Amino acid sequence: MIGTGYVGLVTGACLAEQGNHVWCVVIDEDKISRLNAGIVPIYEPGLEDIIKRNVSQGRLKFTTDTKEAVKNSFFVFIAVGTPPDGNGNADLKYVLQAAQNIGACMEGYKIIAIKSTVPVGTSYKIKTIITEELTKRGRTDIDFDVAFCPEFLKEGSAVDDFLSPDRIVIGTENDRTSAFLRELFSPYVQREPRILTVSISSAELIKYAANAMQPTRISFMNELANFCETVGADIEEVRRGIGTDKRIGPAFLYAGVGYGGSCFPKDVKALIRSAKEKGKDLSILQAVESVQAFSATLARRIEAEDTIVVNLRYRSGALGSINVTTLTYPKNLEGSITILGEKGTVKIGGIALNRIDTWEFDQPHPMDKEVEQANTNPTSVYGFGHLDFYSHVIEALKGNINGVVEGREGRKTVEIIQAAYQSALSGGQVKPCAMPR
Repeated sequence: MIGTGYVGLVTGACLAEQGNHVWCVVIDEDKISRLNAGIVPIYEPGLEDIIKRNVSQGRLKFTTDTKEAVKNSFFVFIAVGTPPDGNGNADLKYVLQAAQNIGACMEGYKIIAIKSTVPVGTSYKIKTIITEELTKRGRTDIDFDVAFCPEFLKEGSAVDDFLSPDRIVIGTENDRTSAFLRELFSPYVQREPRILTVSISSAELIKYAANAMQPTRISFMNELANFCETVGADIEEVRRGIGTDKRIGPAFLYAGVGYGGSCFPKDVKALIRSAKEKGKDLSILQAVESVQAFSATLARRIEAEDTIVVNLRYRSGALGSINVTTLTYPKNLEGSITILGEKGTVKIGGIALNRIDTWEFDQPHPMDKEVEQANTNPTSVYGFGHLDFYSHVIEALKGNINGVVEGREGRKTVEIIQAAYQSALSGGQVKPCAMPR
């Protein structure tokens, strides 16, 4: 099990509970000591007892050595995180790094089963990376298969969800892999139809579709709730009236402040972005996000709110866009700005100016590592870094230090944004004009 976060730890422990011998790869030794002592970093009913029992009986082991874990395993699960990047896409760097590590130490046939939530097509990228690593080692004789097995664990009932699942989805490209995975998971199901064997692409999309369907229901109920207030209806009565229909059911039909958690927002956004990259607009999900954004404003006093999107085409033929969102309420006065350009993307802002995201897709730059470090370890946390930030700006203005970027380049972006406002007022084309100097 590569990855011992929420999904990896629950999955590894529950597989061991059924009698399998499981090796879990952990980043640091301290976490191994805590887990072996029964100190679990997450709370899930029953999980601590399962881990203690299987550690003591020798079926569940923790190690920092990927090579040792892969060597002693037939199934190799990838269950690392896929957090959103600065553009809303799923960040696959941990998944792809896991694939490299596996390919670098495989010595015999393995089934690589992906549990991480990833865009459609990622499993084939993983297969390519492992093949490349084996080729580098001169071990093209080693055979392996890749499968995608999405997880459907709910916080608070993850152990029960794994041990008594609604369904198990196996995405594979051959009968051999399917047969092995069915044998592994068959003890957890009582009837055969609960195991669904589908293509890898379908399995990848099933996970995203499931995590998008529930927010869709929530946003729909929030829209109905707003309409109920207008016409004098009671949303609770409406909810009961439609929730008792067997074709609809009562789950996720409660109006409120919207959806949240660690998965729903990022997976809805990632699915939208993934579709856009393929030239498709998921208009319903875009509306779901819009309703969610509006619902988030209801509990706050909004002082200003603006959104601008300017699409650009460079002379070279490259495409780009400038996306500006300002949602101003107490403690969030900065808003944010995202610039997707010909040579890269930068996103600056958010609460307390404490995050700068960059995505470089042109040529590598000597400062790339420093920028990445600044992103993962920001100097500002909820406003505490304002002094350092403004001190840097003042020193740059005085000429004592060099600025990170040329200020006049940033001014051009402001001019384009101003032109977008003028276009909105006049109804004409966006025509940038120089601001007064």
